[in-house]
Amino acid sequence: AARGFYASELKNPFRMATLPAMDQGGTTFLSLNSEYIKAIVPVPATQFGTHGVIVITDQNAYATYGNLASDLSRLSRISSYGSLSPYSAVEHKGVLYYLDADMQLRYVSGGASQPLSRGRVDDILAGIPGGRRQYVTSCFHNETLYLGYTPSAGSSNSKVLVWDAEGNAFTTD
Repeated sequence: AARGFYASELKNPFRMATLPAMDQGGTTFLSLNSEYIKAIVPVPATQFGTHGVIVITDQNAYATYGNLASDLSRLSRISSYGSLSPYSAVEHKGVLYYLDADMQLRYVSGGASQPLSRGRVDDILAGIPGGRRQYVTSCFHNETLYLGYTPSAGSSNSKVLVWDAEGNAFTTD
C-alpha cells in the first residue's frame, strides 16, 4: 500500500522527488508510515494562490502546494478525517468533497473541514456494505454532486445519491 508519493517540479516532468521528503537542511521529515494514501487530488491555483495537491489517507487529509518539489514536500493537515473510498474524492471550484472513514460526505474549504451529510442521509451512507466502501464514486456536473454507491445487501454500485450545491439538498435515484 502507498505511504508516500513522487512529484516533479513545474516544467521538469522527469525530475522526480519522493514526498514526503527531507528538506535541504535535513531537519524535517514528514512521514506517512502509519497511514495509507487513498487518493491524490489536484487543486487549482484559486484555492492556494498556486497549484496544489490534496492527499487523502485512511486517517487524515493533507494539502501541499507550490511549483517546486521542495515546496510540495511540506504537507499541512487540513482534515482529521481520512477516507476508505478513494474514488469518492472530487474537487469543485476549490472545494474538496469526499466520503470520510466515518461514512459522512465531507467538504474541505479554506482550511475548514465539515460534514455535509450529517443528520441528512446518514442511513443511506451507513448502509453501504463494508466491502463495497472502497468502490464509492463521485463526480460534479452542473453544480451537482453525484455519489455512486452500493445499497445495503447489494453487490455493485446501483444507486446514486445526488446533492444540489445551489439548493443544498440531497435526493436519491
